[in-house]
Amino acid sequence: MDLMANRTIIDLLQEKCRMYGDKPFLLFEDNHKKVVKYTYHGFLNRVDKLSHVLYHFGVKKGRQSDIASPQLR
Repeated sequence: MDLMANRTIIDLLQEKCRMYGDKPFLLFEDNHKKVVKYTYHGFLNRVDKLSHVLYHFGVKKGRQSDIASPQLR
């Protein structure tokens, strides 16, 4: 059985990237009916960019933060 043990969410995402890299990770339709697709590598790249932006604004390891997004209907 594969338990998380002491791994973080990013550890798990990186592991799945090594396994599934260019396979689809996330598909969704935006408010304009445009379908947006991310592979595992593409999603990890976006997560990495977001983490750098948050760090730049002072969010450090161990700090809690919220992300507000529009309500989906």
